[in-house]
Amino acid sequence: MKKSIIIFIMLCLFFIVGVSADGINDIALNSRSAYMINIQNGQVMLDKNSDIEMEPASLTKIMTTLLVLENCQDIENSTVTVDDDRLFYEIRRDGGANLALKTGEVFTVKDLLYATMLYSACDAAQLLAYHFGGNSVENFVDMMNTRANEIGAVNTVFKNPHGLDADGHITTAYDMALIAQKALENPRFLQIVSENSYTIPATLLSVKRSFKYRVELVNPFSTNYYPYAIGVKTGFTDRAGRCLVTMAQKDNASYLVVLMGANLDGEPAPIKTYGDAVSLFEYAFNAYSVVDIAEPGEIFAQTRMIFDENNSADIQIKAKDKICLTLPHGITADMTVAEYTYFEDLSLPLMSGDEIGYVKYFYDGKELCKFAVLSATNVYDTIGDGKLVFYKADGFNILTLWKFVFIVGAAVCILGIVCVSRKKKRRAGRKIPSRKRDF
Repeated sequence: MKKSIIIFIMLCLFFIVGVSADGINDIALNSRSAYMINIQNGQVMLDKNSDIEMEPASLTKIMTTLLVLENCQDIENSTVTVDDDRLFYEIRRDGGANLALKTGEVFTVKDLLYATMLYSACDAAQLLAYHFGGNSVENFVDMMNTRANEIGAVNTVFKNPHGLDADGHITTAYDMALIAQKALENPRFLQIVSENSYTIPATLLSVKRSFKYRVELVNPFSTNYYPYAIGVKTGFTDRAGRCLVTMAQKDNASYLVVLMGANLDGEPAPIKTYGDAVSLFEYAFNAYSVVDIAEPGEIFAQTRMIFDENNSADIQIKAKDKICLTLPHGITADMTVAEYTYFEDLSLPLMSGDEIGYVKYFYDGKELCKFAVLSATNVYDTIGDGKLVFYKADGFNILTLWKFVFIVGAAVCILGIVCVSRKKKRRAGRKIPSRKRDF
């Protein structure tokens, strides 16, 4: 009877876990391509056609903004002048969103970045590209493509800095996730996409320009409002359809979603990427938990490492960055499998803090994510018989201790021998008077 009850409970648990783990892939999405990750650990939550070529529309501006931030340290006080508004001719001809920038106007880089990300102003993006490309938009676009490749977005080709339709201007949902992650690591980028509105002060040629964030998820007055959402960027052209990169934070979990190619059936409203994003966020928040394994620098494991046929050692391992897993409710870290892989070229000495490889976590046969790991033990050289010389992380040398003990012991022995020898000499030199006996 007890055995039957146990089996029944196990079957129920398996069913519940199975639904939680796979249900996110069963959500019907309007977007043709989608990619979702947990930002804290890079764990892939959803992958729907993330490797197919798509046109990014204004998602392009994420790369433009990131590149400007990386090339300008003082966005508040650095200024850009509109030398000739003919720079924006094609943007206005093709109906791109713009602020009607005029020849002779002067803006801070901050003004133009907020206009680029919040209002999606193509002329602001074009002006930034011209300025930071050394008076050449083409040079800036080359910089964009080089930076994209450095980030790992190898299937991305930018043809302009604003995202209006252009032949060969393509990316993938996976690549856009890489670019967005890199951008969100920049605190100034995160600050920009955390604002809901912005005002560019009046210039000599224009009144002040005020605008709200075009990502409706962050607008409390929109029917698409989602209280846990943060930016990041919308995009739309007839060829690209509706595109969206956005993130949401709730409790201790943060998710990033890339959605591309919605509303390509010609239906103008509602914007279907918003519904897709909310469905994915809600499922993730309700079905998954973030389980912490180790904080940065925390020792969390020990392993045996083999350096060569004569040398091996038990090494303590610490986390390079925070290690956490995103698991279905009811699943604990003990139910996962950790697999360690070490660099093949590791050699002695090995110092505490040296990066030695990475750990991968698996659940139900599927890889969840991986993290870089560091040695928490110092290992120096051998002492001639295949034994390793160990140092603790604080620099304490075990071999030095044994040398100290040996030296002290030898000194005690020598001192003892000297004392004994002196005592014998004193006895030998002492005269003992003879006693006379009477017979």
